[in-house]
Amino acid sequence: MSSVRTWYIGVYGGEAQARTCSPHPNEVIRDREGDTFVLSRDHMAREAELKEGITKHWQIVCDQRAKIDALQALLTAADELADVLEGLLLQTNELLYAIQGDPGSVPSSAIDAMRGRVFEALKRSKPPTCTWSEGGFSWHTGCGKEWQFTDGGLPAENGMHFCHSCGKTLVVESAESA
Repeated sequence: MSSVRTWYIGVYGGEAQARTCSPHPNEVIRDREGDTFVLSRDHMAREAELKEGITKHWQIVCDQRAKIDALQALLTAADELADVLEGLLLQTNELLYAIQGDPGSVPSSAIDAMRGRVFEALKRSKPPTCTWSEGGFSWHTGCGKEWQFTDGGLPAENGMHFCHSCGKTLVVESAESA
């Protein structure tokens, strides 16, 4: 079988089409509105490689989009927390003015309630973390991924301070707690 295929691109029988032509020269379609080109098996193999590469790149794009979405969610949560903390700071300031003007006018329960709300908000302000543990020649992330450093070493020694997958602050599990 010949390693070369001839294709017809154009209008045939009233419709646009791309179709293979017989390798026999007398059977090649000779429509005036179309054109023919030759495609060897090497080109077909290259086309298959390109399709596979496009699929892989599309998966990378989708993975990156998921990471961007996760980071956006973290940013939104941080913005919401900043708004809560700003509101509590303003309320605390008003409470302090009231205490300054007349210390006996503010009940201790109001002060305790404000302190409780501030401490609750501060608990939320700690950045979410992803714990990495070393396993053989790679690191296992808390979000279920695996990472390797070519030259070995700890993540911080390789400039890693955030998880490459989920974007959370990276925390290395110590050997004692493992």
